[in-house]
Amino acid sequence: DVPGVGIGTTTIDIDAASMQAAIEDDPWVASAAVSVEWPGSIVIDINEHVVSSPARAGSGWVVMSVDATVLSAMGQPPPGTLFIDIDLGDVSPGAVVDDPLIVGALAFTAALRDDLKEGAVIYADGDGLFATVSGRTVRLGRPVDMESKATVLAALLDQGVDPEAAIDVIAPSRPAVLNPQPEVEPEE
Repeated sequence: DVPGVGIGTTTIDIDAASMQAAIEDDPWVASAAVSVEWPGSIVIDINEHVVSSPARAGSGWVVMSVDATVLSAMGQPPPGTLFIDIDLGDVSPGAVVDDPLIVGALAFTAALRDDLKEGAVIYADGDGLFATVSGRTVRLGRPVDMESKATVLAALLDQGVDPEAAIDVIAPSRPAVLNPQPEVEPEE
């Protein structure tokens, strides 16, 4: 159903700008272009937002796009779904989130290899980001160089990092892996 167009509407009566604005009101639409071509055609090009991850929003959840647009409300993410556990507060579909931690988390999730996304969680602690990926705790730090951090993390995990290891990719050119330390027996 195209707003402003019905069976029998003449081409001259089409308001392309109003039609375009009405289409772009849909939060799932990133951009639209509407043009009238004579003698009787309407051309509509729509670019949809690219879905990224669910994120916590107050007491519920929302679907986010990679460009930090809130697309829709949703229920609890299904088990095994990558999600962002940083509270956006009360947001409505169509809102664009500008919180650097959320934007950074979205960039990381977009760059994270698909086989590492299952069950991953991105969260904030203080002014930095952390993640749980493949059961490992990963310190991401400030929300910069997130694509590089995702790439380095994948490379480290491909090397067979101990499942109990803590991984630090704050500086992706100098990642660190802290393997679990054996318990020291007390002296008698």
